[in-house]
This record gives sequence, structure tokens and C-alpha cells, in this order.
Amino acid sequence: MEPKQGAENRTIFQEDGICKKAEGDMWARQGKFDKAIMCYNKACFVNPDDCTLYSARGNAYTKLCDFKSAISNYKKLLSMQSNPPQAIKEEIAEVFNAQGYSYLIEKEYTTAIVYLTDAVALDALQANYWLHRCLAYIGLENWTKALKDIDHAICIDANDADILVLRAKLNWKLKLIDKGNNDIARAFKLNPNHPEKMWYQSQHLHDLACRHIMNREFAKSLDCLNSCIEFNADDVKILVLRASVHRELGDYDAAMADVERASQACFRKQRQSDHPHTSDPDELDEHVQELFDSQSSAFGPPISHIGEHQEITRQRNLILNGILIPPLAS
Repeated sequence: MEPKQGAENRTIFQEDGICKKAEGDMWARQGKFDKAIMCYNKACFVNPDDCTLYSARGNAYTKLCDFKSAISNYKKLLSMQSNPPQAIKEEIAEVFNAQGYSYLIEKEYTTAIVYLTDAVALDALQANYWLHRCLAYIGLENWTKALKDIDHAICIDANDADILVLRAKLNWKLKLIDKGNNDIARAFKLNPNHPEKMWYQSQHLHDLACRHIMNREFAKSLDCLNSCIEFNADDVKILVLRASVHRELGDYDAAMADVERASQACFRKQRQSDHPHTSDPDELDEHVQELFDSQSSAFGPPISHIGEHQEITRQRNLILNGILIPPLAS
């Protein structure tokens, strides 16, 4: 009788575990994940070999954004079932990606790569998983591995202009100029109004202007620099360069006007650094760096940060010399 009684008790015990699993599922459907987890805990104690319990509990932890606990459950599931259904793999990969991305944001790149590697191993068809690992490799300045990962991302999603622009920059970093140029052209074709397009066109015109200057073709250089100014009227680098071209052409009034514009633009930029007034997401890194810079110079000379850029001063002196020298020579 005792063996029979023991078997009946085990059956009742297991049925109680099944009931707890069902109760946990009910709480989860109602969005009460804390209560669901309590039920799953009891069910796991009763039926520790039921892999579906770890999947359900992992999902509940995920809903609570407790990715560490979710991953612990999913790893237990994978240890019990090496090849779970694809839907489960995708669910687990999403959590690994979320955890990896959180480390990426904190600039803990090596740890981020560990989780993101698990994510792409479980679901290799998500472009953003490859992109996130690419960004982690960029953080470690491992350009080659970053390029390989972004290649995967583009194979999955070839119509994302932002990803193409990033690959273009990686190609340029690795001196693969033609490939980078091809990527940037594809990106601009997909999105003609991409913000990088203005910078790229301005940079191209700047480089062309420099080549004309080297060949002493100042009129052609001036045409290029005038076009650059249309993209950004306060680009200090372009204004100073155009001032030097005006000076070479003997147009000292225009040269001095550009120098003064460059000086004013430089001071405006410094004032904005000292008194930031914007919190746009794409300016966050620059804003933080400016705060660090202002802190590091807090004990320096009180007005040392408002000095004029030396290249602006040099161009002004050259222009003044150009104005004064002809009368002296006569």
C-alpha cells in the first residue's frame, strides 16, 4: 500500500505544479507578471524538468525588464533543450540583444559583444542585432570585425540609408575609398535628403577647392568655396580658406569680411559651448564632452577659453600685410 500511496502523492504533487503553471499563465495574460513569477517558481519546484516553465518565467521577467533574470531562465531552458522551436529562439535572442544593447549604451563594449553574439547565434536574420554588435566593435576600434557585422546587416536590410552611411565611413576608415563612395552614393539615392549628404557634398567641394589652390587656380577654388558656404554659412574652416583665396586674388575687402565672419562664428560656437541651450539627442555626446571640457578648465585663466582661433588671427594679419605692402613698395 505504501508504494501505491507514494505514487498517488507524487501525482497530486505534479498536478499541483501544473495548476500553478496554469495560474501563472493567467496572471501573465492579465499583465500581473510579479504574481505570474511567484506561481512559476512553485511550478518549477514541483516540476524542475519542465522546460516550458523556464520559458514562461523568462518571458515574465522580460516583461518586467529584468533581463538578467530572464537570461538566467533562458540559459536553463537551452541547457535542457539544445534546439528549441524557432519562435523560442527568437524570443531568447531578443532578450540577449536587449541586454547587450544596455551594455553598449554604458560603453561596456566587451560585455555587450558577449550577449550580442548569443543573439545573432540564435536569430541571425535581425539586422539590428548585427548592427548593435558592429557598434560595439567600433567602440573597441576593431574596424575589421565591425565591417563584417555591418555587411551582415546590409545583407538583411539593403534599404536602410543610415546603415549604408555607417558602412561607407567604415570603408573609408579602412582605406577602401571606392567601396565607401559606392555606399554613400547608394545611401543618398535611397534618401536624397539624408543629413549626411550636405556634409559629404560640402567636404567634396572643400577637397576640390584645396586641389585648385595647390594648382593656383584661385578662381575655380573660389567657386567651390562659395558653394560650400551655401551648405553652411558659418563654417569657420571654409570662411578662413575663402578669405585666403580672396587675398590671393587681391580682393582684400572680401577677404577681411570672411575673416570677421569666421571670427564671429567661432565666438558664437564657444558661447554655445559655455551655455548649451539644446538637448537634441544627436548633440548629446558633444554636449557631455563640452561639460567635461568646461570642468577641466575651471581652474585655468578666467578668459583663456575666449581667445580667437590662431588661423583666423594669422589670416587677418596676412590680409593687413597685403593691404599695407603695395604703398610701401611704391
